[in-house]
Amino acid sequence: MDYKVEIKEIPAVRIISARQVIPTYSDEGDLWHKLGKFIKRNNHSDSVVAGCCYAEYHDTEHKDRDVDVEVGHEWAGGAIDEDGITVRE
Repeated sequence: MDYKVEIKEIPAVRIISARQVIPTYSDEGDLWHKLGKFIKRNNHSDSVVAGCCYAEYHDTEHKDRDVDVEVGHEWAGGAIDEDGITVRE
């Protein structure tokens, strides 16, 4: 089977995210809840770009416990760095 591989440059995207070491992969929902609660509590809902969300796993190998996970949304708002929530490119 042949595959055509293309390397493309993608423009940087600004994101709001929450990163934390969580007990297991199944606890990722708690991190999404934390991020959503922060956005809602601070009236930032208009700054979230609809449909653009991601989860990034920072460990270099699979782990059953103590998983380093970051979840986020594309972001059109200003800079934030509080309560474990950050904005970055």
